[in-house]
Amino acid sequence: MQRQVSASIKLMGGYNFSQDPVPAKYAFLNMPAPAIVQHRVSGGVVKTLPCGWDLDATYYHAFRNTLTGPWLSPQGAVPGTSVTSRMSDKSLTIGMAKSF
Repeated sequence: MQRQVSASIKLMGGYNFSQDPVPAKYAFLNMPAPAIVQHRVSGGVVKTLPCGWDLDATYYHAFRNTLTGPWLSPQGAVPGTSVTSRMSDKSLTIGMAKSF
């Protein structure tokens, strides 16, 4: 969502939820890039400067999620083994933009 709070300032915020993107049985195959977060929030502010440029700052946070599943071999799941992936993420961005 976005709200214009004055002639030169906009506030933004958002929330995203996604179902578990990777089933537990594929946790082993997902180890190199465990994109498994489910809940994310973001927010930001945009300030339009007198010269016509926009100065913006945004923050993003993906809450920690864990996925555990079996170790896989070419013959299938290896009994008595497991692999666990954990992921969270956060980002702060500051930028400038000019519309033409």
